[in-house]
Amino acid sequence: MLEESKWIVTAAQEKTGAEEFRCPLIESLTELGPNYEKSMDGLLSMLAKFSEHGQRMLNDGICHEIDENEKLFEFIKGDLRLIWFYGKGNKIIICSHCFIKKGRKTPSPEKAAATKIKREYFRLLDQNIEVPLFYEDIA
Repeated sequence: MLEESKWIVTAAQEKTGAEEFRCPLIESLTELGPNYEKSMDGLLSMLAKFSEHGQRMLNDGICHEIDENEKLFEFIKGDLRLIWFYGKGNKIIICSHCFIKKGRKTPSPEKAAATKIKREYFRLLDQNIEVPLFYEDIA
């Protein structure tokens, strides 16, 4: 869980071993390097604002839908993009990963990675498997 106020903003985790997990969002942020520190801080600030204000704070300059069929969205800060989707219930968003956008359209592999995470999340919920939320401060 990245932020919690009126909305919960969290990130996906993937199980890699018996008790080991990886977080694609944290890994992608870690790989950005020092050139993107300010943009990364800006993205994290957006997540905190979304947690407090929800959809009211969104406009096309900072966030928009990138896949109508899958209902994927991206936060925008400079050339950084953070893909997310709505989770179960009305007040949760789940971030998949961050990437550097170099063209006009979001690359298909980036959408595919987020779609895989989203489908697995809802598959677990459909099977009545609890999807726990963990808190990790990445700021």
